[in-house]
Amino acid sequence: MDPVLCFGVIGLGRAATSMLPSLAAHPQVRLVAAADPRPEARERFAAQFQADAYPDAEALVRRPDIDAVYIATPHQLHAEHVLLAASHGKHAICEKPMALTLADCARMNAAVDRSGTKLVIGHTHSFDPPILRIREIIHSGELGRLGMIHSWNYTDFLYRPRRPEELDTRLGGGIVFNQVPHQVDTVRLLGGMSPRFFFRGIQEAMVTAFSTSSSNATLPTALKVAEENLKLPAKTSRFVLTIGATANQNGTALYEGVTVLFLAQVYGVHLALEQQVLVLVLCILGGIGTAGVPGGSIPVVIAIMTSVGVPIEGIGLILGVDRLLDMCRTVLNVSGDLAAAVVVSRGERERA
Repeated sequence: MDPVLCFGVIGLGRAATSMLPSLAAHPQVRLVAAADPRPEARERFAAQFQADAYPDAEALVRRPDIDAVYIATPHQLHAEHVLLAASHGKHAICEKPMALTLADCARMNAAVDRSGTKLVIGHTHSFDPPILRIREIIHSGELGRLGMIHSWNYTDFLYRPRRPEELDTRLGGGIVFNQVPHQVDTVRLLGGMSPRFFFRGIQEAMVTAFSTSSSNATLPTALKVAEENLKLPAKTSRFVLTIGATANQNGTALYEGVTVLFLAQVYGVHLALEQQVLVLVLCILGGIGTAGVPGGSIPVVIAIMTSVGVPIEGIGLILGVDRLLDMCRTVLNVSGDLAAAVVVSRGERERA
């Protein structure tokens, strides 16, 4: 028998009333209770869904039979109600916008982290069939490479009846809080993962790579951030990152090529075009086969120097600073592995 998720609803306004029929019809959801300060809204809910209704949210979240709450209150109350739900161990789905300030968003994230609960922000237009079809067309490449995204939305939003706070930007009113989250969500889906989200998600792996100078030693941390922060499928990220720890060392390949060319210039060794191509090929192979341990590229650099006639004693100029260079190139190696995991995971999802 499939598990049933018991839901409570905080706020019975326009958003909630449009969502409740679908929620109640889901076979794995049971509507248990709702909270709203308006008596007529509570009476309507109780009559329609044969469930309890409370005048305040705290009475609802205290119920032990509620697993999660759907928060559809006015924007300025989102942070307060998510914090309340998290303090009572309830998962939460919160209508957009998440909150009115970044500080409130940070407090909400910290609260759910402490309580071990989940928080979902209800941006839904990225699941609309037309948007998903646009995404398929973009990733298929049938119309060429994506160059620009325009997000236009035509509705009667400005003409609908509004409470005073819905027009006051200090209280979360206006177009920016009401409609722009949908546009940002849609653009994010169509354009892909933002660099800021990616690098913020892999910070822990980058610090570990910098401190250990070892792709192999960083592998457990890389697997952790891929699954927990970047939300990549475990089977894909584990396969790509495990191979990448040895066979996808972008930073190492760049380092080896730059080092050989630098030492060739130091010793006045002229490298013909074919020798430079040879260095390029050997560096690519070295990036695939170099051991993911501190100083693992030094033997490869010496081998390349020998193959193109650069004096190998020049490696002494590099050894004094190699540790710092090793730390930096390991960060690039690990970041490249994680970027490859993101690309492969996206491709797997599209084929599925």
